[in-house]
Amino acid sequence: MVYVETQFPSASTRNTIDEWFSRISKDRAKEEVTLIRTACRLAEEAHVEKIRSSGEPYLEHAISVASVLHSLRLDHEAIAASILIEAIDETDLKLETIEECCGKPVAK
Repeated sequence: MVYVETQFPSASTRNTIDEWFSRISKDRAKEEVTLIRTACRLAEEAHVEKIRSSGEPYLEHAISVASVLHSLRLDHEAIAASILIEAIDETDLKLETIEECCGKPVAK
């Protein structure tokens, strides 16, 4: 895998994430959105200064996947897990940390 360092999150990435959270907040309970935000924060911290080989920031890709899962009405735990999956594969983030911050269902 090729990593290219960049300042992260960029303004456009931050705007994309903020807009997405604004949209999903209309359809989900506050507690659900809080869990998804926690997963997003963990992923953002884990992927700091890294982008995919395609040039897309890791977090932007994760939000794109999570957006599809949200539109399919998957539960908040599945959405949180989708945001974190590449962080487990590509960074030093540990499952124990995810379980501590997001709960066992997300860490599974």
